[in-house]
Amino acid sequence: MCGIVGIVARPGRFAEADVSRAVASLHHRGPDAQGVARVFAGEHWECWFGHARLAIVDLSPAGAQPMVRAGEGAIVFNGEVYGHSTLRAAAPRWEFRSRSDTETLLARALDDPRQALVDANAMLAMALFDARRGRLVLGRDRLGKKPLFVYRGKDVLAFASELKAFAALGLPLTLDETALSEFRWLSYVPGPRSIWKECEKFPAASFATIDLRARDLAPLVPEPFWDPLGGFTRRFAGTYEDAKRELDALLSDATRIRLEADVPVGLFLSGGIDSSLVAAQVARTGRGDVRAFVVATDDARYDESDRATQTARRLGLPVEVIRVPRGAQQDTLQSLPWHYDEPHAAISQLGIMEMSRAAKQHATVVLTGDGGDEVFLGYPWVRYPALLAGPRRILRLPGSMRLLRAAGREPWLGAIAGLSSRVGLNPSTTARKLRIVEDAVGLRRDADVYELFQATRLRSELSADDRARIGDASLLDRLIARHPRFAWDAVLARGPEETASALDLLGYLRDDVLQKVDRGTMAHAIEARSPLLDHRIVTFGQSLPTDFKRKGRTHKRILRDLATAFVDADLSRRPKRGFSVSSPIPLGDAPLAAWCDHTERIWRARWAGS
Repeated sequence: MCGIVGIVARPGRFAEADVSRAVASLHHRGPDAQGVARVFAGEHWECWFGHARLAIVDLSPAGAQPMVRAGEGAIVFNGEVYGHSTLRAAAPRWEFRSRSDTETLLARALDDPRQALVDANAMLAMALFDARRGRLVLGRDRLGKKPLFVYRGKDVLAFASELKAFAALGLPLTLDETALSEFRWLSYVPGPRSIWKECEKFPAASFATIDLRARDLAPLVPEPFWDPLGGFTRRFAGTYEDAKRELDALLSDATRIRLEADVPVGLFLSGGIDSSLVAAQVARTGRGDVRAFVVATDDARYDESDRATQTARRLGLPVEVIRVPRGAQQDTLQSLPWHYDEPHAAISQLGIMEMSRAAKQHATVVLTGDGGDEVFLGYPWVRYPALLAGPRRILRLPGSMRLLRAAGREPWLGAIAGLSSRVGLNPSTTARKLRIVEDAVGLRRDADVYELFQATRLRSELSADDRARIGDASLLDRLIARHPRFAWDAVLARGPEETASALDLLGYLRDDVLQKVDRGTMAHAIEARSPLLDHRIVTFGQSLPTDFKRKGRTHKRILRDLATAFVDADLSRRPKRGFSVSSPIPLGDAPLAAWCDHTERIWRARWAGS
């Protein structure tokens, strides 16, 4: 785990000091060592690699990066290749000089970079220089766990783990107003766009090759090496009990290989299903040195410390209770725009950063429960497209929309809000729910309803300029256009629930959740590993019948049942609860929209002059 940076430019344009400055901007990601190397000096181009190291496996200098083999090539990479020692048998000609997964990846990728990415069970962003072929290869892991940004300017191509490295190199950056509009809509900037016009997010599950011997740099053309929706083309043929046994075996192995490290390992444990299930798998390995980090806060809305502590003790895991204040610490708030680089407004980012700050005193690697919701239908909104299918048809009848619009105005709105309160619903959200129903009527497909519950603001709530920049295409159509070779026919044939799951995986998970976790943990030099996002589990989960994952109002059915068997019968009855800490700014009745506004303000104050 670390930070990487690299640049391809005309000979002499950049020097070692420039690359060192960019690496220094990533010091928080890799405080253990820094390295810079010019890996190629040709007639038309030269190429520099830089690396900020967080030492995890093989802490000796033999595992340092950039890792260079004269006459062969060089690599910088951010992430981990799990169980990498088993891959070394496929590189018999290579004389290994370290135990590091970096050298395993270098040896395999020099032979065949695409196959190396296919074979690696990994989270990674890598840059490989192949000396024999005079080429640069960029690659990113299947699910986009590790960030990789690419900068393209006149006679320059750069890449880095974080956007701030481009600013440190002195490269010109121009605000992308469309990206800012998309942020106001979704609370994050969806890929491939970034907040700067000159930069893009390199796509997950892809690689690209650049010929360094050519007179001019050709356009970067990423090629996919894995279809993240491919599991939907399969149909699990066994019984529900068969599925539980197979998932248990997959999760057991995914957890085992993620415990490999030469530094202390812990896990983030909440009172919920996913992290509890990962904790149970850790306990079954017999590793008594893996500490469970439990967050305690004086905000009752988010505190699950008693339940989580009970779970850890029941499993025989050592527990470290992290006391997080009700409001985030001021230095955490002030550092958000620096660590996230572009506007990003998940309120739970505060909690991740506070938790990582405290956990760093005890561990350098943590396991998390991320991924269970996206793959196993854990979010409540996956049901909403189907639930609104009937009302959408009714409201297309003559006169129906007039009644709905009248309900959204006083005095009817007040009466409906009062009724909502008496039956236990939140009256403050009544008007928004009516707008959601109204906006849903005009959508083309039931699956398009998904975006109304994912959006921070409905399109109808955005300014005219923001709407014009975003355009009319739904989230589903945007992702189909971006990834036309994925198994969309199989996804759509499964219905709106599974379509929502696919959208969560390709959008919300990649560009919001995983980026939030990466920046929040790496702000304090912690590597986060997610067993439930092992690609084998993703593919298996997609192959399951929908009722194995959701039955009635029970979400994540199969995960709940496994957790009940291995941890506690009470787990299956616990409601879903996200983790956060309170913000010191007043958020009112629309907390996420207010947090977006606040995030944009502090981001502009830090970066708008770049």
